[in-house]
Amino acid sequence: MKAIVVDHFLSSHNELSVSSIPTTKHWSPSSVLIRVSHVSPQYVDLLYARGLHQNNSPRGHVHPPFVLGYDFAGTVISCPAFSAFKPGDDVYGSALGAFAEVVVADEMSIRRVSRELGNAGAAALVGGMTSYAAVVAIAEVRASDTVLVIGAAGGLGVVACQVAAACGAHVIGVVGSAAKANVLRQEVGVEDVAGYNKEGWEKRIIDFTEDDRGVGVVIDVVGKVESGLRCLRYGGRIVVLGFAGREGNMEAVKMNRILLKGASVIGYRYGEHGRRFPQETAALLDGFNEMVTNGKIKPIIYTEKYTGLEDVPRAMNDLAERKVWGKAVIAINPEIEKPKFAAAATLLDLELLTESAHASTAPDFLFSYNSLATSPSRLPQLLKTSRPSPSSNDSNITSAMSGFLNEDFGGSESEDDDFNPAPAVESDNEDAEDTNATQRRASKSEEPRRNAPENDEDEDDAKAEADDAPLENKLSRRQSRGGDEEDNEDEAGANDDAGADEDDEERDEEEEEDDEDEEEVTGHRRKRHKRDARLQFIDVEAEVDDEDEEDAEDDEDVPGDQFIADTHPDDLLDLPAGAEKDDQRHRELDRQRELLASMDAEKQAAAFQERYGQRKRAAAADSAIVPQRLLLPSVEDPTIWGVRCKLGKEREIVFAIMKRLEDRANTREPLAISAAFERGGSMAGYVYVEARKQADVMTAVDGLQFAYPRTNMILVPINEMPDLLRTKKSKSLEPGMYVRIKRGKYAGDLAQVEEVETNGLDITVKIVPRLDYGQSEDANAPMIDNRVSGALAKRKRQGALGSNNFASRPPQRLFSEIEAKKKHSKFLSALSSLSSKQWTYLNDTYIDGFLIKDMKVNHLQTEDVNPTLEEVTKFAAGAEDGTENLDLTALAATLKASTAAADFLPGDMVEIYDGEQRGVFGKAISVHSDIVKLRVTEGELKGQTVDAPVKGLRKLFKEGDHVKIIGGSKYFDEVGMVVKVRDDRVTLLTDSNQAEITVFSKDLREATDSGGAMGVSKYDLFDLVQLDASTVACVIKVDRGSLRVLTQDGSVRMLLPSNIPNKLEHRRFAVATDRDGSEIRIDDTIKEYGGEQKQGRVLHIHRNFLFAQNRQQTENAGVFVVRTSNVTTVAAKGGTAANAGPDLSKMNPALQRNGANGTAMAPPKSFGREKMIGKTVTVKKGPHKGLLGIVKDTTDDSARVELHTKNKTITVKKDTLAIKDPITGAPADFRG
Repeated sequence: MKAIVVDHFLSSHNELSVSSIPTTKHWSPSSVLIRVSHVSPQYVDLLYARGLHQNNSPRGHVHPPFVLGYDFAGTVISCPAFSAFKPGDDVYGSALGAFAEVVVADEMSIRRVSRELGNAGAAALVGGMTSYAAVVAIAEVRASDTVLVIGAAGGLGVVACQVAAACGAHVIGVVGSAAKANVLRQEVGVEDVAGYNKEGWEKRIIDFTEDDRGVGVVIDVVGKVESGLRCLRYGGRIVVLGFAGREGNMEAVKMNRILLKGASVIGYRYGEHGRRFPQETAALLDGFNEMVTNGKIKPIIYTEKYTGLEDVPRAMNDLAERKVWGKAVIAINPEIEKPKFAAAATLLDLELLTESAHASTAPDFLFSYNSLATSPSRLPQLLKTSRPSPSSNDSNITSAMSGFLNEDFGGSESEDDDFNPAPAVESDNEDAEDTNATQRRASKSEEPRRNAPENDEDEDDAKAEADDAPLENKLSRRQSRGGDEEDNEDEAGANDDAGADEDDEERDEEEEEDDEDEEEVTGHRRKRHKRDARLQFIDVEAEVDDEDEEDAEDDEDVPGDQFIADTHPDDLLDLPAGAEKDDQRHRELDRQRELLASMDAEKQAAAFQERYGQRKRAAAADSAIVPQRLLLPSVEDPTIWGVRCKLGKEREIVFAIMKRLEDRANTREPLAISAAFERGGSMAGYVYVEARKQADVMTAVDGLQFAYPRTNMILVPINEMPDLLRTKKSKSLEPGMYVRIKRGKYAGDLAQVEEVETNGLDITVKIVPRLDYGQSEDANAPMIDNRVSGALAKRKRQGALGSNNFASRPPQRLFSEIEAKKKHSKFLSALSSLSSKQWTYLNDTYIDGFLIKDMKVNHLQTEDVNPTLEEVTKFAAGAEDGTENLDLTALAATLKASTAAADFLPGDMVEIYDGEQRGVFGKAISVHSDIVKLRVTEGELKGQTVDAPVKGLRKLFKEGDHVKIIGGSKYFDEVGMVVKVRDDRVTLLTDSNQAEITVFSKDLREATDSGGAMGVSKYDLFDLVQLDASTVACVIKVDRGSLRVLTQDGSVRMLLPSNIPNKLEHRRFAVATDRDGSEIRIDDTIKEYGGEQKQGRVLHIHRNFLFAQNRQQTENAGVFVVRTSNVTTVAAKGGTAANAGPDLSKMNPALQRNGANGTAMAPPKSFGREKMIGKTVTVKKGPHKGLLGIVKDTTDDSARVELHTKNKTITVKKDTLAIKDPITGAPADFRG
């Protein structure tokens, strides 16, 4: 291809020349191959060519050799398969290397050319986006501002003037010549213009302002900041866009001027700003396109004509000599601006396509070229000439192209004369199809209507001879009927063509008259062929003459039935009812179609759209083929912006936006947004608004409470929009399923679904209640979990910092009306029911001991519930034999989603319990995703391999297996032997404490070790250990490398042996007193006075804490901790100790026999066996006065008496005893 190549930095622009280089063979996946039609040089190109730009530095990216040029417009040749563009689209944009016949540009750097602009105008406005962004976003020009544009007649300056004027500002321009000043006044509409070549022009700028204080905004595109400061008022703004006026030499600005003016000087580079802030740049681009569409921005093109790449040096010289105003536009390939699908492909297109195919690095999308419009008879010849010496790879290319040429494009043989193939697949672009069909109709209406096939052959020969004619001559006749005119830049040439068109029309009329004569001679009509479905909007019928006599003669030759059969279905739809046989109605329809044919192309397209649009939409809805691009968002669709908001207020903000939308619906300033929504979950904290511009989102959200639109508003990428709008199917709840509660006092607790409302949002659940029955209101209540639950607890409000509501909540127990009556009898009421016990307590309903509560579904955890067997057992109903009756159906429904392939390992014995293979037993061989492959061990399939889904499998154990609990239970890591198997529940006897526990089979695995891990540890089960200076704990479980301990405050900890500083010796003679004052010793049986009233044997006594064990309980190995003041003694180690009181005789000094001179005289000694032993005695004084007992042992002055009443042995003085007759009870003296 041809291009302007800079192989070394030049000293003069005259050194530029056109070179032939290979087509680019290195594309990125997002690149688009474009055939250039127009280019527009700029001052950056002047600097690039001479190496004066900062990008030419060693750190820059522009170094020889490179192809010059940036701004271009052209037509897409090839693009990615899923691109927003397609071959044949007119686009404009910027890319290095534009001064060439073909340029490769990134998809994000190009835009479609609007119908109003054309390619030449679009090329002139490529750089206008820089000016728009500088005025609107950087300078923030308002209607009250006065804007000075330095270099106002240049390419950036003229657009800056138009944008500032559109914003309502007063615009002043500075130019370099009188000719440019006239252009600025006449073409742009700027009245106040000054020339910076005259001295003192800055003073004239100040005179242009209303208050003579200077301008508020300066847009500098040439590098005159010093001059701009002189024209600026205090606190003004200067936006610097370039330094082209300095020829690469940087301007030195005196900083004191900026200080004295209080000025803000801002530099703006559109490319760099777009890379750093793509979301803002995209919004600005939409605003720029809107102004172009509304006519507020128009291209200002320099009147000098430049054609071909050979004129690039001349255009750049004019630009360097400051002759150019507006933008100079060079027409490289102006012919490709003709209507698409009507121009024949040139040899260059085929060469590009062939070179692209030969490129080893070229991706497959380059073969999506589908704009060929050449005669198929010449394509093989063109392919051969484009590649004289094909290689082995070329043969594949040639075969691929030949396959492409052999495709049937839906036309008949007669259509070869006008070879204009339609795309082989259904096109997404309706306009392209309409244009293609309209041109086919125009070409057919011009053809002579012949009946003999010889005429077609003659015409084919004539057509082949005319292939060498110029492209414009071959297309002029076809385009004359379609109403399309060439966009010639030379107006005189357009006028000359008008006369030729009139001659062609006269010749066409004569040929039509000859055709009509031929039809009269033949005397009959040709049989109508089946019409193509794509021609339903196109008039291909023969014209009907207005003379009634000739029509009547034709009607006599054609039977009525045949006439009706030949009537096309589209004609029947257009005719009124009953008009099938009325020839006058047919002629009227033909006249209407002739009128449509004479209409302008745009009006005709609008009429067809209005008439058949609804029918086409209905047909598209019924069609099974939907283009993939229509199913996903594209760059043409509105964008979605994420606005930050306060967490939990998303729905409230959406409602506020909806209300604001309704309030402004019928006003002059309605909200320009499409939708607003929130997603919650992981996307909580954002409200998503769909709109065309970011400013529309700001208008809709700004000022709303809890919304923060000015803090990091995000633009959702197009590829993430489907994920944002994708809905996740919520799990359907059914009565009996298990869920968990997310918040409140019951957070984390298991609940069972009782009822589901029809809306699916309100759920009635059954919960095991957590009630303290007023203990927290009792000032003298005992401590629960080392926390005072009485008046001291009221000093710190619930939920305050430092309070742990979760740790202090009551344990789970079924509701007891007896406990409720003790404290809150006035809040307790019974409900009448014949089938169950129902109570209302503190405004909550309790049925059969369970709390029945209505909750919202978003307050419940419905997935990954994983209920343990201990939790499920609490919901089990009692069977008639007193055993538990679990609802396995509801449990299976809950566990179905949580059963994963990770629960099964190769070597596990499994059973298929669901499906067609139910009852098959085997050993797992491998696990892949959710499929387990097992080898059958029993039955008819023994030895065979079977694949089974995880959801229908369960592990198989038999009595005597040594297993280990691996999860899903509080007995995690416990090891034991299986003693019972029932359905999916396995009961095992633990090795650690010989307790029976029941778990699900999915939570078990065969153990490879025994449960004697505690034998290798220096700590034994139930040892008392010291954790810190004030905390002790009791060991409740010994694992291989860790210990579980129960601390004195009731919490369970997992510790390493190295983390325990000390082991406390077992104090066998430790003594404490209960709430009644009775002594408590090791191994005594105690009972908790309040709370759960647990009963157990004392293991350890530490200060005022007791560690006791109840073998009937499995939690924490049966160990619990209580305070001594909250227990009573049930039985001492040697017997019962009920109602035993304290021995107060040792505590009262007044009862001691001490005098002033010493102790009292001891009684006389007796020798031999003591006579009092075995006697029945009564106590005469002291706290035990009047009590009877039997003397068990004696010393010199005291005796041990076993009391009859309290069953307690006391020690008293002998002189305080009186012997009683065991029969009569009469007193007797033991000395006698």
